[in-house]
This record gives sequence, structure tokens and C-alpha cells, in this order.
Amino acid sequence: MQDTQGLREQWRRWSTPPERQRDRHWLERYRDLVTYNIDWWWTAAGPFTEEEQGQWERYRSALADEVTRASLIALMTRSRQRELQAAWAEQRAPRFHYPALPLDDVRARLAALSHLRATIFQEEPDELVSYLYAGAIDEAMQGLRPLEATGEGNTAAFAKAIIACFVPPLLKR
Repeated sequence: MQDTQGLREQWRRWSTPPERQRDRHWLERYRDLVTYNIDWWWTAAGPFTEEEQGQWERYRSALADEVTRASLIALMTRSRQRELQAAWAEQRAPRFHYPALPLDDVRARLAALSHLRATIFQEEPDELVSYLYAGAIDEAMQGLRPLEATGEGNTAAFAKAIIACFVPPLLKR
């Protein structure tokens, strides 16, 4: 298996030089907006005890290294398992929350993607580039909507966003 550096070098050899890429003006901005750790954001936790909440706040404010991330994952796992056991015993649905989901960041990404889409349509002379970016940006925004609804605790918006992710465009009319 090749290492990451080897894959990057291979990509550079095979790719079009930046000065010949039609979308070079937009690519880095787009990549920055659509690059995030969705698995981390979707990590569910059960209700935290006061002690766990204090630990979360201490760990969360620390630099995000692997040891800190492992501690946060262990904390969420313990709370999630405790909540699943309680829900089973009480014959109810579990109550989860997503403490790693940065709602402000999600909203900022949605706004920035919307702005980037408008900017590309205003400034990009190549209609094909505009069209392709519009589709990619719309898809990226569609993927962020369930996260936004989750962060807001809005079940109806979540259901609508999930349906929009999986229903083919021709059936959405």
C-alpha cells in the first residue's frame, strides 16, 4: 500500500498543471469548505453527568491531538452506552446528543458555500465550470443540512434534509 506522500506525488504527475486548470480560481476555496470530519461531528453521546460535562469542557478547550480525541471518544462512548442501557431498561428511545457537532461552523460553511456559488456564477466566464460547481456546491450544502438540523434539534428539518439527500432529483418535484 502506498503512503500518502506517494499518492500525492502520483496525483501531481497525472494531474493538469494548476495554470491549465479551468477551476483554479475556485478549487481551494471549495475544498476548504467541504473538508471536515463528518464522522467526528456525527459521534453520538448520551446525556453527560456533571463530571463528564466538566471533562468535556476541559478536553474540548485543549489542543486537538490524538490523546485528547481518544479521551473525548471514550467519554462519549461511556455516556452513549449508559444511555442505551437506561433506554432499554425503561423501554424508551435513547436520548442522544452530538457534542462534537459545531453548529456555528456548519452554518458558516453553508453561508460561505452559498456565497461561493453566487460568486462563481457572477465571475466565472466558463459556463461549464459554473454549472459543475453549482452542482457540487448544491450537493455539499445538501450534505450539511442534516448536520444543521441535528445541531438545532429540529426533527422535521432533519427528516426533510435526509429525504433530500436520497431522493433522485426527478422525483423531488
